[in-house]
Amino acid sequence: MLSSSLARLGGGSHSLLTIDLRDQPTEAGRADGIQPRTIEVLKNMQPLGNDLIARSSASYERSFWYPTKDGTGLQRSRRVQSTPTYLDIEDNCTLGLQQGLIEQGFLRDMDVHGCNVLRPWAFQSFDIASDNEEYPIRVTLQNAENQAVEIVRAKYLVGCDGGRSGVRQFLEKHHGFEMKGEWVDTLWGAIDAGAQITTFSTLAPTDDSDDQVVKSDFPDLRKIAAIHSKHHGGNGLHPCASQLHSWSINLFSHR
Repeated sequence: MLSSSLARLGGGSHSLLTIDLRDQPTEAGRADGIQPRTIEVLKNMQPLGNDLIARSSASYERSFWYPTKDGTGLQRSRRVQSTPTYLDIEDNCTLGLQQGLIEQGFLRDMDVHGCNVLRPWAFQSFDIASDNEEYPIRVTLQNAENQAVEIVRAKYLVGCDGGRSGVRQFLEKHHGFEMKGEWVDTLWGAIDAGAQITTFSTLAPTDDSDDQVVKSDFPDLRKIAAIHSKHHGGNGLHPCASQLHSWSINLFSHR
């Protein structure tokens, strides 16, 4: 989103370099939710915003499921509004859209505004040089395929690569920044599938393709749902697009 926004504001006034360690854009979803503040930003990025919003599924509630006392099934323990009521927001919902589709939208928008992503390059280090006041930041990058190394001079360096960001870790290790918080040592698996609400639960192929459709009588299939088991971790259910769902399955955790 940052690269797309800066590309829109460019107009020849600045140059922009965006790198990604992955050699291809995201295909499977890992972060399929768009929060209210982001929805507000997207509405100001047209026509990209309308396209992403139109393709997504809005969730206004979240439900929480736990095992019954006798351990024979699950029961809904509570429902809450998708976003806190005290927030001053226009859209009090979470939009679900597969991460790959979100990324494709931003990549198309960047291309329209003369910007693209350089792959597969990884951040290695940076320092502040005194020999160039206009571009004081000296960034070292490495190609993940041929191990070639390039040094780039810049005015600004931004790490948008998550909690395990290489930029963030380098700031902490070499520049005295303190990153407060704890790592969550949990492994999740993500499954994207179509959904059809029926009176029974099974997994069956569609008649006209090899795609999988989840047929289920689960009442909260079109809501964000956290489903906890007694001994086998938990699942997260996230409606995406019109009939697409994303399951986040807890595979491993120390907690």
